[in-house]
Amino acid sequence: MDINTISKNPLFLGLELDEIHAMIPCLGLRTHHVAAGSFVVMTGERVREVGLLVKGEADIIKGDLSGNRVVVKTVEPGELFGEVYVCANVVDSPVSIQAVTDCEVLFFNFTRLISCCSNCCVFHAKVVANLLKIISRKTLALDQKVEVISKRTIREKLSCYLNYEMEKNGAQVFEIPFSRGKLAEYLSVDRSAMSRELSRMRDEGILEFTRRQFEIIDMERLIKD
Repeated sequence: MDINTISKNPLFLGLELDEIHAMIPCLGLRTHHVAAGSFVVMTGERVREVGLLVKGEADIIKGDLSGNRVVVKTVEPGELFGEVYVCANVVDSPVSIQAVTDCEVLFFNFTRLISCCSNCCVFHAKVVANLLKIISRKTLALDQKVEVISKRTIREKLSCYLNYEMEKNGAQVFEIPFSRGKLAEYLSVDRSAMSRELSRMRDEGILEFTRRQFEIIDMERLIKD
């Protein structure tokens, strides 16, 4: 179990390594290895534990009645998943989590996480406070996505999303967390149509891009468009 990786998770912010070690027996920890392409969690599966991705990369996927799939988020090492559903007492998972690469996942018992014990109750208070912050940030991220995909045109969606990313990074040159395919899924648009629109925005002098790196050249036009 890689304590150094665990310690970098926002859930354990403010805790020392020895404090995290002290909590391990209390959380019902178990490690699960998932091969690339396999599912960590399936839609409809009973949710009982919170997951922490230790190694690899995984996609959180939401499907609709037509069989279309949307990548809600890409989970990277050190990130939590499932805490919102467990905390809200959602019995069946409304999303699937699929391993993009071989993954190592650490699962822990949510009830033990939020309950005090004789050994670590002081540490638990810190962890619960951190958990509330994590859930709040994820709620804000969801609000952001709703605003982005509610825009009418592909250009409006791209402009809204890239403006958010620019503000988040505090610079006109930044990297986005998505490949082209995943960005199209995030925006709920056709990938080819999105690529054409990005090329037009580049030709018009609004932005430049290389792979995941973007540079906003004309902020006024980006926001206006």
